[in-house]
Amino acid sequence: MYGGPPRDDMAQLRQTLEKLQHEKGEADGLLQILNAKLQDSNEENFDLRAEMLTFQAETHYQSEQNEKTLKAKVLSLESQLAFQRAQLQNAERVKLRALKEADDLQQKQEKQLLDRKKLDAEKRLLATKRRKQESFLAASQSMMSQSMLSQQQQQQVARPVAVPVTETAVQTELVMEEKENDSHSKLKEVLGKTLEILTAVPPIGY
Repeated sequence: MYGGPPRDDMAQLRQTLEKLQHEKGEADGLLQILNAKLQDSNEENFDLRAEMLTFQAETHYQSEQNEKTLKAKVLSLESQLAFQRAQLQNAERVKLRALKEADDLQQKQEKQLLDRKKLDAEKRLLATKRRKQESFLAASQSMMSQSMLSQQQQQQVARPVAVPVTETAVQTELVMEEKENDSHSKLKEVLGKTLEILTAVPPIGY
């Protein structure tokens, strides 16, 4: 009774062992499949990680390039703006200088015109004075000539009269003094009129 297990039990144990071995084989196969899938997944993850790193590197590089390009464009625009601003300031200085030169030229022309008018007025005044002086001199000479001629004629008329020598001399001297005084009076009158004429010339207007 206690000699050993019955055959049915041994067979059952053997079946159970075979079943377990079969299940173990299936489990090992499944484990291999899972390991293979895990390895494939790891490889895929590695590839994906590599692609992500590559994408990040490319994105960073492209971003740096875009930033450099943008900075270069900004610097170029700033340089162009500074150049245009300098040209504008230069043009403004040229414009102001041209306006100043035009204003100076206009003032110079106005001064020249004023000086020319002044000179013309002075010339006219001098010509007027000269004409009046010439007229005065001509009138003075004419009056002096007429006075001297009249005096000579009167002397010639008075000379033949027969009178005593003393009386004739006295009368002649008196007549000569009167005529001389008359001539001086006429000369003073002429000089006075001349001074009136000269002082009556109006001043030059500016």
